[in-house]
Amino acid sequence: MSEGRETTINSQAESRPWPLWQRCLFRYWFCYIFLYLFPFPFSAIPGLHLIAIPWDMFVRALVNGSAAYCFHVTPDWSHAGSGSGDQLIRWIELATYAGFALPLATVWSILDRRRRQYRFLFTLLRIWSLTFVAANMLSYGAAKIIPSQFPPLHDQDLSQTVATKSPMGILWTFMSTSQPYTIFAGLAEFAAGLLLAVPVTRVLGALLCFAVATQIFMLNMCYDVPVKILSGHLLMLSFFLLLPDVKNLFGLFCLRKIAVAFPQFELFQKSKINLIFWICIWLFLAYYAAFGFIGSYKGWKSSAAAVSRKPGDYSGYWLISSCLFDGKELPSTAPASQRWCSMWVYKDRIAVCGADGQWKSYAIQKEPNGTDFLMIARDRTAQRAFFRGVMPDLDSWNLSGDVANTPCEIHLRRPLGGDSLLLNRGFHWVNEVPYNR
Repeated sequence: MSEGRETTINSQAESRPWPLWQRCLFRYWFCYIFLYLFPFPFSAIPGLHLIAIPWDMFVRALVNGSAAYCFHVTPDWSHAGSGSGDQLIRWIELATYAGFALPLATVWSILDRRRRQYRFLFTLLRIWSLTFVAANMLSYGAAKIIPSQFPPLHDQDLSQTVATKSPMGILWTFMSTSQPYTIFAGLAEFAAGLLLAVPVTRVLGALLCFAVATQIFMLNMCYDVPVKILSGHLLMLSFFLLLPDVKNLFGLFCLRKIAVAFPQFELFQKSKINLIFWICIWLFLAYYAAFGFIGSYKGWKSSAAAVSRKPGDYSGYWLISSCLFDGKELPSTAPASQRWCSMWVYKDRIAVCGADGQWKSYAIQKEPNGTDFLMIARDRTAQRAFFRGVMPDLDSWNLSGDVANTPCEIHLRRPLGGDSLLLNRGFHWVNEVPYNR
């Protein structure tokens, strides 16, 4: 096909009026995606992130009203920083966006009923969606290429049985068992974001993003990982980016027809302005990826330090061999929360697990000698415990002191993670029989 013929087809496609149903559907989709994405990318740019403050206040007021009057629940934002993206308030927020977008689209349809197509806004929304999907893919990839999302298995993982793990814990153990596979998954995600950001490989990037987002979404759904909302939207937006090319792709792969490229990503008439616009997007994505790699490296370094063992370092996971109060073991009739079974030590805090499987967190204040410390419960009780610690070897730790003015002596040992078949089995090209245990 000649260049002049292709240009004529492109011009006709861009100026062709949209049917009424398509215009109404686009208005609703634009309003919904705007509510979901904004204030991204400004919220991720230093200085411009201040835009997010008044917007967050508006969204919270809107969601609080929706929670109270539509869903009859008390809005609870106390778990906003817990790491879960599927909290009740987030689902209410999503429903609020979906509901609020309807009157917005209706008013828009009434006021702008004479417009016959939205090529500029459609292209703008696709570029916005592309930037969001690419940024998340680059971030996901960085967290796996430098494996901070799935760090090396530590003693607590190796001491748990399968029956005591949650589905999410099983998934994390599966990914953490093989660092090469984790890095491979990260490279696929990073490549998807990279290809999507380059105009000449955009369709290939969108296809790879759709495949990767499908995998992420299914893992989150099947293993109950609380990132279902985000992964579901990444999947929808990946399909949205592919939507104008579905006909071409079907003709190319199924009917063996020659695909015609349509310039869907040219916002402005002048090519220089378009180039400057794309350079700004590339700089933002480069910054976002670099920020992801730096954060991932710090997380990986911290995780690696947590599993390393040095003389006198009592950080990590410990099993409690015996716990004596006033020289006696607590009877089985004592409250399960008081019968300590294991302990996790990390930097300035200690978590103690009772016989009921519930963890209680304590802040610790270390003494200058490095072996003695004060534990303060991080709850309303503010229970205090003072211990003197002695480590006969790297895998043993003896504590003596008092808990709430009661003499206490605790003997702890590390799980024998070094002897784990999971870590030591290794890779074998030749297996005479399946080694499935």
